[in-house]
Amino acid sequence: MRAAINALFVAGFGFLWCAGFLDAPVSPKLPALADLALRSSSGIVVVALGAYTWRIGCTRLAPTWIYGSTILFALMCAAFAADPGLSLAYALLERVVYGTVFFCWIILSFRRGSPVEDAAIPLGFLFGSFMNLLSLDGAPFAIFSTRLSCLALSLAALTGCAALARRSGHNLDYEAGHKDAPRAIPVFAMRYAPLVVGAAAFSFAFGTMTDLHGWMGTPDAFRSVQQANVFAAAGAAAAFMLYRKPFKPDAAIALVLPAFAAALLANPSEPSMLPFSKLAIMTGYLLYWSIAWVFVVREHARLRLGGPPVLALASGAMLVFAQTGRMAASIVLRGEEVDTTILSISSLMLFWLLVLLAIGTYWTSRNRAVERDLAELAAKSEEAKDSALSDNADELAACADPPEMESSRAPTPNVVLVDKISLQTRALGRRVGLSARETEVLEEFVRGRSAAVIADKLFVSRNTVKTHLRRIYEKAGVHSRQELLDIIENEAPPASIVRPNPQA
Repeated sequence: MRAAINALFVAGFGFLWCAGFLDAPVSPKLPALADLALRSSSGIVVVALGAYTWRIGCTRLAPTWIYGSTILFALMCAAFAADPGLSLAYALLERVVYGTVFFCWIILSFRRGSPVEDAAIPLGFLFGSFMNLLSLDGAPFAIFSTRLSCLALSLAALTGCAALARRSGHNLDYEAGHKDAPRAIPVFAMRYAPLVVGAAAFSFAFGTMTDLHGWMGTPDAFRSVQQANVFAAAGAAAAFMLYRKPFKPDAAIALVLPAFAAALLANPSEPSMLPFSKLAIMTGYLLYWSIAWVFVVREHARLRLGGPPVLALASGAMLVFAQTGRMAASIVLRGEEVDTTILSISSLMLFWLLVLLAIGTYWTSRNRAVERDLAELAAKSEEAKDSALSDNADELAACADPPEMESSRAPTPNVVLVDKISLQTRALGRRVGLSARETEVLEEFVRGRSAAVIADKLFVSRNTVKTHLRRIYEKAGVHSRQELLDIIENEAPPASIVRPNPQA
């Protein structure tokens, strides 16, 4: 059953990815901004559905989203068949359906106990690129050459995948942490800002360079791009099958950033050829999308925070900014006032600047998070000392047992208490590769000790404690003590081991 679900995911999302590279319906004689809004409407729908999911806190994939997509799909077909003159309505409905089905696939990959494997995500990109190659051969693969037929196949696979997942006992109800929204929003801002900014920058460079140099303007150029995407997606799938641990958000950018940096110095060459700049940007777009998807899925499984809204924001940004880049390229090509080489370098330099700013913000916020958390613990420690002076006598009186009850106390089983915090921190330390000293600092930090207390207990300086905490934050991929507590809580060792008393 799991294999069938993953196969349907690969096929269904592949059909959707294939549809994204095919010609979409357009409405003639629209102003530039209106045309951009129409072309970007699928990405806007994905972002809007993600925001709605975050607002209501939960959603149901089956049957609400599937039935809603089916109704929109039927309306779109009816409008197209009834009157071909309704080009604007058809174009808008088609993109709304595309965005809705895209969001349904996002939701399906975040189910609790989801049977969808991480490797299925890049395999879906691979299958879609392969379908694009088949669409160039004509019959008998003509069904893959129209966007409408690929959307229908994706929707059918989505319905079957959701039905099989529910039948196999997997919960398809996603629950977002809307109750923790005030705490989670700053966490998202610090944790996922590089991811979203990188998505926008990658997509803008992709859209600009693709149309500016005609990298997919001919069948031969289109074929070379899809062949490169097939190999790139296969490599990503193999990497995710071999490396199953969570990774930091800046890794999603760092893996593809060198290729884009090298593309700055490469010559775009002819559209039918496959120069390095074309290879880096085309495959980098696919790799970044699949890496970001798997990263958010793994982070959601680890931290239990709202992953679908984050991925919807990143995916919507990639869809919108790709169209924005294409629009910028078309304006330049029509006006012929700016040299295409200058625009290429400018777009890639803008990409470089945005990504570096995002990564710098990410690292700076992590370093400041240690200082902030230690200051909060120090303030709490001072408050605890003040309250302890006045409440100490009352606490001792409440904890003391009356003398007359000592003789009447019943025998209790032997209970071996286990230090849950110690077991959890050691388990986390082994998982993320902490040193012995870092594990000791982590254990005291989780217990709520301030930097001064930790330094006195471990006979180190306060600066050494801060350095260890920064390394712990970096290895664990967190931005706050609360995130660290959430991760440690998921380790969940037994709190106590109860053994029967043989004398009872």
